[in-house]
Amino acid sequence: MDTFLIKIKERLSNIEFYRDRIDLYNYFEELPILDKYDVKTNLSKFINQNKEKNEINDYTSGSTGMPLNIKWYKSDYMRSILYTWELRKKHNITPLDRFCTFHSYIYDKDKKMYSPKIFIDKFEISISFSKLNLSFDNMELYYQKILDFKPIWMYITPSIFDYLIYFLDTKNLPFPDTIKIVELTGEILTDEKRLFFEQRTNTKIINHYGSREFNSISYECPCGKMHIVEKNVFVEIINKNSEDIGNICVTTLLNNKMPLTRYNLKDKGKITSSFCEIEKKIKQNIDILEASANDIITIDGKYYDYSFFSYLINKINEDNRFPIKSFQVIFENNNICFNLFMEKKYYELVSQQIKMLFHYDKIIINLISEPNLIINNGKIKYVINRETLNK
Repeated sequence: MDTFLIKIKERLSNIEFYRDRIDLYNYFEELPILDKYDVKTNLSKFINQNKEKNEINDYTSGSTGMPLNIKWYKSDYMRSILYTWELRKKHNITPLDRFCTFHSYIYDKDKKMYSPKIFIDKFEISISFSKLNLSFDNMELYYQKILDFKPIWMYITPSIFDYLIYFLDTKNLPFPDTIKIVELTGEILTDEKRLFFEQRTNTKIINHYGSREFNSISYECPCGKMHIVEKNVFVEIINKNSEDIGNICVTTLLNNKMPLTRYNLKDKGKITSSFCEIEKKIKQNIDILEASANDIITIDGKYYDYSFFSYLINKINEDNRFPIKSFQVIFENNNICFNLFMEKKYYELVSQQIKMLFHYDKIIINLISEPNLIINNGKIKYVINRETLNK
């Protein structure tokens, strides 16, 4: 048995889900593949019950409608974050550099979720703006706050960054000149969109592939490649096709509190190798070919992105033991269509709750038989605005 598997099994021996069958696994590939639904619906079985004084609760964004509580021992979490900062340092970004970002929700000390319009951390290093308030009036306020705060870099999803640029162009406003670097994460970044961002903002664009479950998975090196963060995660591609493209499956190497192992993120990509001129050695890279990307929907002057709809779906799931396994929202001909992958017996209940939570008179709710989402140009979209596409 190789050293890697021995270490993994030692970690998993403290986890209820694996404890009674850990000796059955002689090869890493024999360990079961998990996804968010498996973990979300059996959360306690994936958590090490050995407690430490300092523990951290983090939460996934909920872009699928299923925010997941991720638990860490603080020492493990800080090591994981440290590796991300080592990578940022190569781009001359330090932890003391001011930055701006956008949030869906923030969790307080009592684990209650809220979305302040503007949030500045106690050290005044970061300023964050709510993605749930994307009206032009609010964007004007956000823009002025950015100018006053004078951040050096920005941490943002491509779709929100695209919307910010749209706002600036509409109002004939310049991009804030203090921002020199934009780190894009959370969605796929196409070559075309990257070029547009660089030319429009005159900033350095960095691509960052990660998740709240693991923190950084791959990060763009100054050499231009998306190197796997090998100190933090082990990455494999499962369900490969003839071109070695398949689902990206990740194992944590640091989280001993909640050691997610062979966790299928359901993004698609392939692993390649190349010589890195910066580190002067062969490095493994991830080419991301399918990942999430979302549109913004405008109704009566209000702007809704995936954060709003994921909150709505998660609210229904939390109240009803997770009937909705996946969702997609499509806006077309002034209709909001919810495509829901769930059992038929929940249709009436879920339909009523959607209409109670989202006050709009043109809602269509469809059941879909497979958890497949419409993909455009390699991008899985949870929110699609066909009114924009048809213009």
